[in-house]
Amino acid sequence: MKKEKKLNNLGITVLRFSDNQVLKEMDNALRAIEWFIFEFEKHTPNPSQEGN
Repeated sequence: MKKEKKLNNLGITVLRFSDNQVLKEMDNALRAIEWFIFEFEKHTPNPSQEGN
């Protein structure tokens, strides 16, 4: 968990899944990743359109 804390301090979020979740419940793991991306993008400002 020490590595995860360092990554978090750099603004990187770690999503963890058990072997069972990935091997036997892959659809649920993928949905969790998709949900995280959707939520992350809702709270992330759009890049500047300056210069276009």
